Formats: sequence, C-alpha cells, structure tokens
Amino acid sequence: MSTEEFFLKPENAEWVCSSNNALELKLVRPLPKPAEGFHPAFTYPLFGEAEQIYGYKNLKVKLHYSSGSLATYLGIQFSETLGAKQGATEIEKELMEHLGEGVYSNHDLFMAKVQEDYETFRPIGEKIHEYQSKKAKYPENVQEHCFEIYKATFNTPGFKEYHRRLQIFALFYIEGASYIEEDDDRWEIALIYEKLKIDGVTSYHIVGYCTMYQYFYFPDKIRMRISQFLILPPYRNLGHASSLYNTLYQEFLSRSNIVELTVEDPNEAFSDLRDRCDLRFLMSKGTFEGLSAPVDKSVLDSIKKQYKLHKRQASRLLEMALLKKLDKRNSKAARAYRLFVKARLYRFNEEALSSMDYNDRLVKLEETYRSVEEDYYRLLNSL
Repeated sequence: MSTEEFFLKPENAEWVCSSNNALELKLVRPLPKPAEGFHPAFTYPLFGEAEQIYGYKNLKVKLHYSSGSLATYLGIQFSETLGAKQGATEIEKELMEHLGEGVYSNHDLFMAKVQEDYETFRPIGEKIHEYQSKKAKYPENVQEHCFEIYKATFNTPGFKEYHRRLQIFALFYIEGASYIEEDDDRWEIALIYEKLKIDGVTSYHIVGYCTMYQYFYFPDKIRMRISQFLILPPYRNLGHASSLYNTLYQEFLSRSNIVELTVEDPNEAFSDLRDRCDLRFLMSKGTFEGLSAPVDKSVLDSIKKQYKLHKRQASRLLEMALLKKLDKRNSKAARAYRLFVKARLYRFNEEALSSMDYNDRLVKLEETYRSVEEDYYRLLNSL
C-alpha cells in the first residue's frame, strides 16, 4: 500500500490536514498590539496538488517574518506524528528548500532580531514615491505615518538576499507563480513599505511588491511587462494596489526608452485594477473628449502611442469611455457604438468566427458583444 493510499483510508483521516490551514504566516513587529496571522491561498508548490500534510495531529506550522527585513522564524507544533518512516510529510525539509538563509528556530532569538530590525532596517533601492492612505489604520502614539515605494534590481547591493526571503509570497498568493531568475539583469522590482515613527523611532514594514521585465523592442526601445503584482493580506483593500500601479505607470510614461506596458497573464482582480486606473487617468487627461463611435484608427493609434498601451488595452479603454457617455435613447448613436465594438471583436476572434456559417456567426458575435458590454458597465459602476 502506498503512503497516499494509506492516508486516503477513512480511518486514517485524522492524520491528514490542509497545508493552507496548517501554515500560519505573520509579519511581526514589536508593538503592543500583536500582529495577526494569515494563511496562504496556495501551497501546492510546496506540498503537492492536494495541498495536504500527512502524518500529524493538531499541526500548526508557524512561518513568521520580521516585518521589515523579512528575517524568518519557522516553528512546527503538533500533538502526535507517525514519523517520516511511516510516511509523514517532512515539513521542515519542504519549507527550507524555499526559505532564505539564516532561518530562526529559536523564537526568543527571532524576537530579538525583530526588535533590532524595528530600529535599524531601511528599504533597499531607490525611493520613487511617497503617499498617504486614508483607509490605513494608525498605531497608537504614531508621530509619522506614510507609505513609500522603492525600486531595485538584482544589481542593487543586498537585494538578491532580500528577494530570496520575499519571493515565497508569490507562490503563496499568485496561482501558477514561479521564481524569477535573479541572474537576469532585465528584472526591476518595486516594493511598498509602511513608514512609521513612534516614540522617536522610525521603522519600515513591507506592504507588497511588483516584478517587471524589460523586453527588447526593435530597434533600441523597451516593452515593459508586469509579471508578479502582490499586496500582502494585512494591507489589502486599503488602496495600495492602485497606488503602486499608478506610480509605476507614471514612471513608465516618463522613461523615453519604454514604448509599451503589458501584463503577463493577469487574473481578473488585476485586470479590473488596471482598467480602473488606466481609465481614470486617461479621462483626467481629457483623452476621450469629443469622441464618438466610430473612432478613426489614427486616433486609436495616437492614444496607444501617447500612453504606451497595448493595442487591445487602448481599444477597450476607448470603448468603455464611449459607453460611459453614450445616450442609448439615441438609437443612431447606440447602433454606431455597437457596430464599432463588434468590428473589433470580429477582428480579435476572426479565426473562430470565420469557420461558422453566417447566421451562427451573427448570433455568436451578438452574445460576445453583450458579454463585453455587461462587463464594461460593471467596471464603470465601480469607478
């Protein structure tokens, strides 16, 4: 009988637990209010597709980080174990393959390091932006509070070592993520830190980060691609994702060697974030004033070039902006808009649609248009 078959038996279920639930993450700082723990969304890169740990009862795996330097503590607690010889998961072995050097197993020594980092740690890289968050919760006795964004590369002194401690969070929260190649100098990484000053002590605490890759664009330009974009759970729903994206976008616009910004396999949440940020920015610049469907290709090309957008993203933003001001009571304008969007959808799906007969093609195109229009309204209502 294989180990998996043994643990799949109902009578052995007490020896099986979810690795997502067993693993407790925490960003620790030496403040009176203790940091709250949180759990990973994904652990299959460490513990397999089933995301289960075998051979323990009452298991709790503590993976705690100093909130600035990301110095790491690993503690494994359980009431009983079958042992590795009987098929118990080798938890420490699996985790240590993904953790940086110098992991603490003594909690007192770890907390001493947390205290030291609280007073001495400073972000690595170049500061590119500072902002306030109206939604952020302020600790007691705070004298100064803001958020700062830094940019680094793997050539930045000390950053490779720091990134080795940070990168596991991508596996925990980005489905399908893998580690990026630290010997490739075309990577850029942006990081958000919370800056606090309490009782005269200034400290920095990691909030989130984004990895970006520079692709060659003939003959001497760059197409910048956002690869991994992550706000850590304690800081979510506070506006940090928008602040990070907007800061990076403005920086890309200011760099003459960058001609286009793209995103690698975005999930729905990031696509929505990008759409809202891009649309707000372009509307603030009056980009769509005076436009109505159909819009000439030269206008779309101008928008794409000026704002360094991929053609599909520029088209979608234009369509959303036109829909926002469309008076559907004007049947002529509504029809012109509908045909304008359908023309793009046909071009985008031409291979699949051209294989259908005429009537089926019309039905499919109408279904696709209705779906796109519904999604545009959803996004517009969230602005």
